[in-house]
Amino acid sequence: SYKLVAEFTVCVLHAAGVWWFYFPEAISGFEHLGGWPASVSEALGFNRLLFFWFGFWFCGLLWLYVPYQIGKTAWINICEAVTKSGMLENKKQN
Repeated sequence: SYKLVAEFTVCVLHAAGVWWFYFPEAISGFEHLGGWPASVSEALGFNRLLFFWFGFWFCGLLWLYVPYQIGKTAWINICEAVTKSGMLENKKQN
């Protein structure tokens, strides 16, 4: 079944998309988010808590963690399926 291969591919593409979205924002100094908070009171303001800490950091890390776990499981299942199918032994004999 190609389900596991598709699942793994989507997880890799998802992680790459997160990289291409978040990395340039961090390199540019978070210019679209108002930069790093200048003070503790600014860091704890409602907009900063919502957009910078929750939206950017928490959700960004979550969007990497979930596909990582799903992709890891898919990869393990792919390896088990290839091992059980005997494809590796057939190639070694040829």
